Amino acid sequence: MSGTLIPIGSDDAAKILSKYTLPIGLKSNSAALRWEVTRRATFTLVQAGSMHVFITCRHVLLELTEMQKEDPSAGIVAYAGIMHGSKRLAELSQFRLVDESKSLDVAVFCGLGNTVEIPGYDFIDYRSSYLEDPKPGEGVTIVGYPSATTTVKPTLADFGYMRIGFTASCVSEHRITLANERGGRHFTDYDDPTRPRISLGGLSGSPAFVIRDQRLRFAGVLTDADSNDTILVSRLGCLNPDGTLDHLRIPG
Repeated sequence: MSGTLIPIGSDDAAKILSKYTLPIGLKSNSAALRWEVTRRATFTLVQAGSMHVFITCRHVLLELTEMQKEDPSAGIVAYAGIMHGSKRLAELSQFRLVDESKSLDVAVFCGLGNTVEIPGYDFIDYRSSYLEDPKPGEGVTIVGYPSATTTVKPTLADFGYMRIGFTASCVSEHRITLANERGGRHFTDYDDPTRPRISLGGLSGSPAFVIRDQRLRFAGVLTDADSNDTILVSRLGCLNPDGTLDHLRIPG
């Protein structure tokens, strides 16, 4: 990915980056149907080294934990197929928790094996694409699955991805902060007609890419969007090849 020139801010770029994401839902029990979920979020697909991992937010994991207190069969599922040419929607489950971080608000999952094949999707090569030194003022692109663009009914399943483009306001050891100081943030939801603004709920866990030398580099995952229209991205320079987090490298 980092070696490919991508037209910045284009629909083609959004389509390419959406292949590194999956919409996810929390089901109250194993028998719940696709439209019977209590929360939606996004998985970022990453090849950490020897492991294919699925990254979302720890607060999504905590909600799942609370649901499992009520029913141990409650689970997290991902959906594949709709956006990339398949006529059938696949529901993926049996994810295992690998690691989590409270300070970064991230949770790392894996499948039953070390590697996973999902037709039409790909995993970000962490070692070649992770950007260690994002800077304020650089362009950032996020692609994920907000709940507002998702429609799931007995006869319809439509998981529409959304692209947000903006500039990094400030960068810390933990996070990239994305404030909309000039009101110039660009939303594209690919609905018809497109909407200039929607709720960002469901984007938790979406990948963020920094534009460096006209190339997109992986920088972390979206963890929060507050009432002041500020977005927080947790940086992931602590990801080990086995998918665990190096907690000694996470700033205290």
